[in-house]
Amino acid sequence: MIRFRLLGIPVRVHPLFWVLALVLGIGGLTGWELAVWVGVVFVSVLIHELGHALTAVAYGQDPAVTLHAFGGMTTFVPGPDHGPGRAVAVTLAGPLAGFAFAGLSWVAYHFTGLGDGPDPVRLALVALMWVNLVWGVFNLIPIRGLDGGQAMAGIVTIVAPARARWITETVYVVVGVAAAVYGFVAGYPILALVAILFTFGGWFRDPAEPPATGPEEGAAPRPRPEEPELPL
Repeated sequence: MIRFRLLGIPVRVHPLFWVLALVLGIGGLTGWELAVWVGVVFVSVLIHELGHALTAVAYGQDPAVTLHAFGGMTTFVPGPDHGPGRAVAVTLAGPLAGFAFAGLSWVAYHFTGLGDGPDPVRLALVALMWVNLVWGVFNLIPIRGLDGGQAMAGIVTIVAPARARWITETVYVVVGVAAAVYGFVAGYPILALVAILFTFGGWFRDPAEPPATGPEEGAAPRPRPEEPELPL
């Protein structure tokens, strides 16, 4: 387990994180390309989790980040003033940080001359653009365990608290099953498997609980109230 602090936030990297990054890149990359890919995955997931964590810090929380086999997770114990509105803000900050980083990578590629630089630099910038974009969009799917699902649950809890359980559970199941079917039909078995695991993995938990502060990379189905988790 690698441990370090970044911007005052403790970060842990589980060995299985590197294994998954390698598995995702082995299909079409070798040698230095694979090394660049693993580095891009590490930076991208870390940026995503720092989006969650730094927003939590802005609200007076004390977060920690863990990168694991399913992506990443930001945890902290919320204070009494950390309501569902702040929770939604912390949740959405992860994908937004990734989108911003993808934009910076695009600017660097097209307007700094780095796009005409050495092959490793060009590959890194292109991969940073796409990984951050795809990772952010994927996380915004409104199913249990992803940022989109956590944000949706928090918003529903604010606007319709009396029906929050029924609404969130219905959305989780409908979107999760649709994503699973699409994954199988379109030839994306990993998407289908993740959709099924996330949708039904927390079946007996209370979907009406406001997301603490959002789920990431990543991958506990639902955070416990006393220790909010932002998986992915």
